[in-house]
Amino acid sequence: MTDEFVLAASSLHFWTWRVTVDESEVSDLRQVTATTTWNGQTHPVQWRDDGAGLVYLDSSTVDIADTTPFIYTVQPIDRSALPVDSRAL
Repeated sequence: MTDEFVLAASSLHFWTWRVTVDESEVSDLRQVTATTTWNGQTHPVQWRDDGAGLVYLDSSTVDIADTTPFIYTVQPIDRSALPVDSRAL
């Protein structure tokens, strides 16, 4: 961890990386999402745990071997959609 990157608890069991950047350093933002097929239906991928071999879908946790390869979508995202930590303001 550095002054720019910190590890923040998002719940009792999950952690997220946070970074502080100057607004002038942020440009050309893109959001990457993934979907997979499980039991014949396409689902958005919420999280992937390679260590446990699990994929977290919208309402289920399944073995990654039971899903199809992920399909990734990249699309522009507006700066206003970025999460803001009010404690940093």
